[in-house]
Amino acid sequence: MSQTNIPFFEVQNKTRPNSTTLKERCVHFLLKIRPSLIIPELRLFKSTSRQDCIVELGCGDGTFLKHLSKMGFQNLTGVEYVTNYKFNFDKIIHEDIVAYLKKVPSTSVDQFVLLDVLEHLEKKLGLEVLELIFQKLRPGGRIIVRVPNIMSWSGQFNQYSDFTHNMIFTEDLLRNTFWTVGFESVTVRGSEKWIKVLIDPRRWLGGILYLFIFVFRRIWRLAFGGPKLYTSNITAVGFRPLLKNS
Repeated sequence: MSQTNIPFFEVQNKTRPNSTTLKERCVHFLLKIRPSLIIPELRLFKSTSRQDCIVELGCGDGTFLKHLSKMGFQNLTGVEYVTNYKFNFDKIIHEDIVAYLKKVPSTSVDQFVLLDVLEHLEKKLGLEVLELIFQKLRPGGRIIVRVPNIMSWSGQFNQYSDFTHNMIFTEDLLRNTFWTVGFESVTVRGSEKWIKVLIDPRRWLGGILYLFIFVFRRIWRLAFGGPKLYTSNITAVGFRPLLKNS
C-alpha cells in the first residue's frame, strides 16, 4: 500500500484518549465471552474448514486473527505496515500490502479478509489489490471485505471524519467492483454492531430514531427505489470461480 510522509495512523492513535471508558470495558468483556457480537464477520467462519489458509490484509492489532485462532484455525497470517499497535497476534508481517501480495504464490490462499481497509486505498490501488487477491486465491477461494456504507444515516460522517478515507462504497458499487475483478457468487450484507448501541446510553436515542428512519426509508424505497442496506458498514463476500473442466 502506498505510504506518505505524514503518519496519519500514528497521529490518530496519539489523539485518542488513554483512559478506558465504561463502554470500552464492556466491549473488551463481550470480546471475551461472545466476540461475534463485536465482530459480526466471525460468524462467516463457523462452517469453514479449520485447515484453510487465511490471510488478513490490514489486520491492525490482530484482534480478528486472535479470535479465529480461538475458533480452531491455525494457518493464519496477518499483514500490517503500521508498527505502533499493541499486537494481539504473533504471526503478523509488517509489510506493504501490494509488496506482500506479489510475493505470495498464485492459487495458494483459501481466504483473504479485509476489514475496514479498502476504503483507505485510491481507486487504482484498490483495484490492483483486488486483482492480486484474485490471482492468489485458489479456485473456489473466498474474499471477505468490510467497508463503510455511504448510504447509512451516518455514512457521510463516517466517510469524511477519517482523513485517510479515499474510496466511497454503496452495496451496488461494492458488488460491481467484485464482478469487475472476476469474483462470482457475490453477496453484500449489512454489518452493524448493534450491541454497541445497547451498551452506550448516549446512543439509545439515536437507536430509537434509527427505527423510524429505517421504516421511512423502506417505504421510500418501495415507492421510488433506492438502496436496500442502510447499516453503518457493508460486508461483501465473493469467490474465485472454480476451474472449468476442458
